[in-house]
Amino acid sequence: MNVFILMACISATIFSCSSIKKESEKSVMKSLAHTDSTYIKLDRWLNKQTTKGFKGSVYMVSNGDIIIDKPYGQQDTTLPLAYWIASNSKPIVGLAILKLEEDKKLSVQDPITKYFQNVPSDKQHITIHHLLTHSSGLPHGYATDNIQTYEKALEAVMKVPVNKEQIGMFEYSNNGYALLVLLIEKLTGKTYERFVEKAIFKPADLEHTGFWGFEKENVFIQPPFDSLRAAKQPATMYDKGKSVINYGQKGSSGIYSTAKDQYKIFIAMMNGEIISKANVEKSFKPYVFVSENEDIKTYYAYGWFVGYRGNQLINIRHSGEETWLGHNSMRIFYPNGDGIVVLSNSNLTEEEDVWAVQVAYNLEYLLDLMKQ
Repeated sequence: MNVFILMACISATIFSCSSIKKESEKSVMKSLAHTDSTYIKLDRWLNKQTTKGFKGSVYMVSNGDIIIDKPYGQQDTTLPLAYWIASNSKPIVGLAILKLEEDKKLSVQDPITKYFQNVPSDKQHITIHHLLTHSSGLPHGYATDNIQTYEKALEAVMKVPVNKEQIGMFEYSNNGYALLVLLIEKLTGKTYERFVEKAIFKPADLEHTGFWGFEKENVFIQPPFDSLRAAKQPATMYDKGKSVINYGQKGSSGIYSTAKDQYKIFIAMMNGEIISKANVEKSFKPYVFVSENEDIKTYYAYGWFVGYRGNQLINIRHSGEETWLGHNSMRIFYPNGDGIVVLSNSNLTEEEDVWAVQVAYNLEYLLDLMKQ
């Protein structure tokens, strides 16, 4: 069945479509004949992956049809299956910042010195845009891990030395996103979780998505891949099989969700239900160059990796891996609203690839072959 109908576009720009229309979901797998055939082939391939160790949930939409919405290799439960999505939490931070910009609380071009006092000299150049695009020079790291107070978390990030050679260039940085979360809390006077729940999760109707340290009972959060390894984590991070709130799991990580919810939030975003469509377009612009593969260049936008062929947006994606939990995630979306979401708690393949990433890219490849 159709999840959405692309409305007539007024202009040729990608985001000028008036809406991506959502319909009721009475039957996921009943669709057009070609979709049924596609489902059978992809489902067969996914079941084969479970014999190699894959466990996870897949949500896949092609040509407006839901072709897969099911778990693979998982135990039976009546509750929706949720996973920790790790760095796939970063697009949420991007949405939160753009929401605050719409509310006139900030500008993405503002320097952090406008909001934080006593900023060290090596960080006074940093703007919100730098942090969103991983181009501030703050190196990758986990300065706020196991810290449970705002003041100590801010102090920890400010102590991280900047790599001056990387300023303005892409260098993936959890520390940068930790600083964005601290900014959000400062400007809103609320916890990051409370602000995001109301400003993003509620309008997107995410019923089965939540935060580190705030696990709901309406989902079954998949267990760690290696329970013994998880048990060795500090009690300020993970204790007795439960997540413990700390700033290391805010923003750069720290969200659990279902595969369906991770598709729903993308559609809500594209429909302008969270931020304006002008800001949706802004969030996908090619800001900082990352890599090039054949004729497609990858850039980092506001919380997303975006692929461009010339001036044309081809795809929007992000991955996530919570290594010690064995949970990982991959989302690949397209400007027309199609997408692939894979969430897993099966850690790595025999070749030491991340399972969710491996499965998502193979599904994309197989679907392309079927369309030829």
